[in-house]
Parts: sequence; C-alpha cells; structure tokens
Amino acid sequence: MVSEITVIPDSSRVALSRRRILWGSTFLLIAAIAGSAVGVLWSWASPHRLSQILYYVMPDVQLIFCAFIVSGLTAAAGIVIMVPPLIRCISRLWVRRLSGIAVSLTIFALAALWLLFLPFFFVNAFGHSYTKVSAEDGQSVVVKRNGFKPKSYEVYTRRSSYIYEYYDGFVSASRHMTGSSGTFDPDACVLDSNDAGLLLTCGDEVVRIPNSSR
Repeated sequence: MVSEITVIPDSSRVALSRRRILWGSTFLLIAAIAGSAVGVLWSWASPHRLSQILYYVMPDVQLIFCAFIVSGLTAAAGIVIMVPPLIRCISRLWVRRLSGIAVSLTIFALAALWLLFLPFFFVNAFGHSYTKVSAEDGQSVVVKRNGFKPKSYEVYTRRSSYIYEYYDGFVSASRHMTGSSGTFDPDACVLDSNDAGLLLTCGDEVVRIPNSSR
C-alpha cells in the first residue's frame, strides 16, 4: 500500500499564517476595546458607587462584568491564533523553543490573574439585582435588591438619560429600606406618576417620591 503525503506549498503556508495573524490581531483589538471599557466604566463607577448608577440595558456593574468576560476570551483567542505562526517564523531552534516557553508562561500567568478577578467581578455584578420600573408617561426608577438580605432594597431616581441617583427619602436608620413581610420582589413593583411626583408600589411597600427629588 502506498500512502500519499500532501505537501503544503510555501505560498499556502504564508497565506495561512497571514490569515491567522490577521484574525489574531482582530481578536486582540476587540480585547483591547473591551478592556478599555472595563477601565472607563470602573473609574466612573468607583467614586459614585454609593450614590449613583449608570443603567444602559443593564447596570454599570453588570456592563463591567460583560466587558471583562469579552476582553478575556477574545484576548485568549487572539493569542492562540496569532502567536504560533509568529514563533514558527523564528529560524533558530533554541530561540524558537525559548520563545515558546516564555510565551506559554506569560499566557498562564495572565490567565491565572484573569481567573482570580473573575469571581470578584461576578459577585459584584450579580450579588444584587437591579430592576427598572417605568410609569406610563416614560418616567422610571431603578429598584436595587440586596442579594444577601432579600427583604432590603434601594430606590434610584432618574437624573439624566442613563444616570440614576440613590433616593434618600426613606425614613430608616440604615441605607436600605426593609420590606415589612416576606421576600421583597422588585418584579412586582408598579410606578405611577401624578402632579405630586412618583408613587412606587411593591406589594405592601409604598415609596412616595416628590417632584423636588426627581
């Protein structure tokens, strides 16, 4: 039996390497953009963490988590796709092997660091739930429920298009308003608007927000 050996022409190898480098560069660019988004959002959210939230489809903490996931996965994909062709371009064997070891150790360290921060970002993003409640006239508030204290919640009133500010009109000794009975369910909240302001009703809990606070 005669076996056939397929030989890939050098031109095809070069074209394949160029395509891999192009795709790898694209993934790394996406990772850089997502990583920059993490930094920008985190720098904005940090000084406003206790008073304001940015809510665009989802709150800023969850946007940060999504950008963090995208940046890590696309960076990994870009490195895996692009680095091997670059290392194979090195002519000297010992330099090629040393470069492969160095790159592998660097990738391992970066992956370990990313995995170390992953649980922190996850708990920070999903340790609390955020529910946007809108009135018929388009006005809205965001209700934040404490994931560790199901009866506790906070209300954020709209200050601009996507910025919501903590409403401090609760008569309470602590920052969190506490539901009177059972587990507080923000999905059951209803928001009504009138000349006096907003009326947020969540089961037995009623929060009145006067016009001056909006």
